[in-house]
Formats: sequence, C-alpha cells, structure tokens
Amino acid sequence: MLSIAIFGPGEGEAIVIRLPDGSVGIVDGCREPEGGAADGWGDPVRELLEKFATEKPDASGFQIEFVCLTHPHADHYRGLGRLLEAYEGRINRVWKATHLTPHHEKALVEWLDLTRAGGAPDAEVLNGLKRVIDRFDRAKKVCPNGFKHLGQDKNLFTSTRRVKGHKLSIESCGPADVDIDNAGNELVALLKDAEESGTVSRKHDPNLTSGALLLRWGRSAVLLAGDLLRGSGPQSGWQLARQQIKCKVQIVNVAHHASEGAHDEMLWTSMAPDLAIVTPFKYGVGDNPPRPDRILSLARTSVVAITSPPQWPSAMCNPVGMRLITRKSFKPKNSVLPRIAPSNAADARRNAVAVSLDSDGNITRFYLAGKADVYLAPDEASASAAAPDVKASTPKARRPLPR
Repeated sequence: MLSIAIFGPGEGEAIVIRLPDGSVGIVDGCREPEGGAADGWGDPVRELLEKFATEKPDASGFQIEFVCLTHPHADHYRGLGRLLEAYEGRINRVWKATHLTPHHEKALVEWLDLTRAGGAPDAEVLNGLKRVIDRFDRAKKVCPNGFKHLGQDKNLFTSTRRVKGHKLSIESCGPADVDIDNAGNELVALLKDAEESGTVSRKHDPNLTSGALLLRWGRSAVLLAGDLLRGSGPQSGWQLARQQIKCKVQIVNVAHHASEGAHDEMLWTSMAPDLAIVTPFKYGVGDNPPRPDRILSLARTSVVAITSPPQWPSAMCNPVGMRLITRKSFKPKNSVLPRIAPSNAADARRNAVAVSLDSDGNITRFYLAGKADVYLAPDEASASAAAPDVKASTPKARRPLPR
C-alpha cells in the first residue's frame, strides 16, 4: 500500500508517507516538540516515527528515506529542525524548496530578523527558521548525493526496482524556475531597501516558491501541494505544473489550506481527485483559509476531509452542510496510524487524516484521528441526515471510501 498521514492541528501541516516497500518519508512539520523535548513528545510526527521504529528489531537503526521542506513558512517548518537533529545520519535524502543559494537563505533570515522589530516574526519563529536551515545544511554534508532542490530536480526519487510489481516515483511539481528567480531578486531588493531606508516591507511571500510533490505507484497518484499558488504567468505556479500532471490523481492535499489564490480549476478538473484533504490555517478565523465557499466548491467534485474543523461563525457553516460525526466510528484497523486519539479534547496536535491506496488507484483505507472530519455539499448532507449510514452518503459519482 501507498499510505499518507496528514497532521493538521489548525495551523499548518505535517505529512508522514509510508511507501509500498515500508520506507518512510516526511514532508513539512507543523509543531516543535514540547520544550524541545529530546524524545519528540508533543510533535505528532516524531511520536508516529517512534511507533514505526518499534516495529523494527533494532529501533535505534530506524531509517527515514527522505525529509522534505516545501517552503520556509513557520507552519510548515516547525519541528523539522529538531527532527533532522534527532535522526542525523539516519536520513537518506533531504529535499527543500527554499531559495537557491546560501546568499538568499541568509537574506531571508536577515529580512525576518528586521521584521521582528515591527511585530513579526517572534524570536521562536526566527530561531526555528535558523535551526531548520542549519540542519538542512548539515544534512546536505552528511548525504550529499541525496540532497536535491525542488526547483532544479523534478525527478526526486525513482525506485531502483519495481515495488510489488509496479514503478514507484516521486516528482517535484514546483516551484517554477521563473518564480524562484523572481522571489530571490525580490527578497534581496527588500533587504536592501530596509537597510537603506530603515523601513521594513513584509511583502515577500515564500508561498511563491513552495514545492509540491507528486507520488506515483502503478495507477495510484497522490499530490502533496504544499502552499504553491496559482501563478501569474504561463510558466508560473500551477499553470506550469499542468504540463506535468497528466494523470488521474486520487488524493490531493489541497494547496495553501484551500485558499482561492492556490486553486487552478483546469488542473483540478484534469486530476479529478476522489479525496481532497484540507489543513486549515489558524482554524479559518477571519480571512484565513479555508473559506466555506471554497470547501463547498471542492465538495461538489470530491470527498473533502478536514483535519481540524474551522472556527467559522455558525451562519457561514450553512453552505457546507452537516459534519459527519458518524465518521468518528472509524477504527484504526491498519498500521497507517496507531491509536492517537488525544486524551484532552482541547488538544488538536493529533488531528489527522490517513489514507491508503493500492496499485490500481483504489482507496483501501481511510482513517480520521482526533477532530478530523468529512464535509459534504448541502444536498449530500441532507441525504446523509435522512439516511445516516456513512457509506451510503458518499456520492454515487465518486469511488466510495472504505469503512
């Protein structure tokens, strides 16, 4: 099976991938361990890795196949520095989509340091960025042959042998070269302006150079979209990725928390995903994504699972329909996720959606952890209320998700 577990505690995301050969990869991180705990306590990714390690005869020899940082936003890099530190020497590949040169990375840190005086970011965010950049640099030295930049190396991973009779590959779908060049030049210009004028602009957006990964195994495909935006030109953002993603994609981790600016309708229609997974940013409060109308639009074509219920005003929830509380009856009948239900109802760090695919593209396992839930379009929600059987509520036009 090709399996993914997407943690989304209400701000950001962290993804654990289990490839069909049993190896494990990590994409992004959304939480630091509590108090920098050496055992990773409080970081759901580290806790899950420790559970995977216990399956091995020698837990201390547990290896991570790859660690990937899609872009340098705090809700995606928190925890990665500590993870790279804890597993140093046991990570086979490291991939990132920060700016191309050390000069640009230094400029990013300096720019963030300058903005702190104006209220953002705080010291923890800045120190976390410095830590993850330093750790990626160390990892590059430890495994130089396994280091790749998402904007330069489209073919990140191809198995040297067929896994259970099928080709396994991981490709980079972004960022585009033109976006990397523009973002790097913009960042250096912003820093120069700040030094000369004494004022700080905060317009630089790392989402412009977010990475995105396409996983393929046989007829199965999963798109982990990061925060990649739609783009403004024919060779930018998702508009360039359209030329690369030509296959049916069963599962999509929706780009930039399902914001309007990250949605490419032409690409979405082409992929025709069965399951869309959304991780809210700051619980969708205020103007933060996802917005109800975007979830409604996605729910018209795909089953939509949300890792943490957005905190929308009740009047805004009506277009989305009812939450399927009955999905809570799902049991962890597989090894995708151990039992990770939080003991504290207010603790969202283990909110997650886990799903598995077979090589024919069938969704074989589907599990919701913590407060994760499924949202339906209004007509489907009404039908579900009339007939509360969960399986029957899945639209006939879609491949039903397994119980």
